[in-house]
Amino acid sequence: MTSSRRHDWYRHTGRHGAWAIPNWLEVREHYDAVHVTVVGYLTTAGLAIEIGDGVATVLAGWSPDATAWLTDVLPKSGPDEHWRRDSAMVRGHDHGWRRV
Repeated sequence: MTSSRRHDWYRHTGRHGAWAIPNWLEVREHYDAVHVTVVGYLTTAGLAIEIGDGVATVLAGWSPDATAWLTDVLPKSGPDEHWRRDSAMVRGHDHGWRRV
């Protein structure tokens, strides 16, 4: 990762050295999602985070209270259903939606 982000991350952090980003394919084998809390964002945004062996990373491209879903975690609960909205049939709470 060093050559593709070194200049940008140095400019924002002032850190010289090797950089890394997560291997998201490997992360998804162990986790369904990654969530950045507001506190986590506010305490790390814009900082070089040392991860060991002289390598660091940056919390880049995230927003506070953001979740990145890495897998499809909701199994199908039954057969597919098809619905159609007929604006001529709008009344009450169903807004004209009917199963077809």
